[in-house]
Amino acid sequence: SSGINAEWPLRPGNNPAYMITNEDATRFPNLKVLGPGDKTQVLKFDRILCDVPCTGDGTLRKNYAIWGKWSQAQALGIHKLQRRILLRGMDMLKPGGRLVYSTCSLNPIENEATVLSALRDRPEFRLLPTEGCLEGLKRVEGMTNWRVMHSSGTWYNKFEEVEDRHRKAIAPTMFSGDAAVHNLQYCMRVYPHLQNTGGFFICILEKQQVEERTQVKASEIETIADLPDKKEKSTDCDSALIPLL
Repeated sequence: SSGINAEWPLRPGNNPAYMITNEDATRFPNLKVLGPGDKTQVLKFDRILCDVPCTGDGTLRKNYAIWGKWSQAQALGIHKLQRRILLRGMDMLKPGGRLVYSTCSLNPIENEATVLSALRDRPEFRLLPTEGCLEGLKRVEGMTNWRVMHSSGTWYNKFEEVEDRHRKAIAPTMFSGDAAVHNLQYCMRVYPHLQNTGGFFICILEKQQVEERTQVKASEIETIADLPDKKEKSTDCDSALIPLL
């Protein structure tokens, strides 16, 4: 389901701080609250967990059904849905807010390509380093270059190479292009063989303040690469993994 559901935190008991919703996550409605002077304003969030629908190819070890039903066409098709959900989540954040995007897939079309295309559309966002998060968890950096394969088996390096008959399935948002500029290496990939787990993709997106955006543009992105010390990175990651939706 592409709906946003916060039911699981309520299982220990009722809590007035939670609200259960059942909406299409690509078109999640604005929530209105009373602001200063009793004026109605749109509620923006500090933290959002965006665990999107995916092909689940990272769960092949436990979900045998995927061996028979997985296809490249399925992965290409779900990219558009993932992208719409991610963009809606990003639009619901307040400046300084953070969003965790995650899947149980290892296909870059469902992961890095989705995140990269969203970063291009929302320049006020940046990826945060994850190397200090969840210490002890074995992981590798996100991919910065990949090719796109059509379900027919044809590989493409860039969208301009895609034949007209394949352009209904393959979109420009699926290619790496300027991936290096957006620090996709900050993403986290968890591979099953590293520590006897499933396969996962995780990244943290932060909506910058207006003044921070000016500084980043003026310094040509270098400030994003300046990593905080180890203690600060662990604190950042702990606070980013709080689901509000």
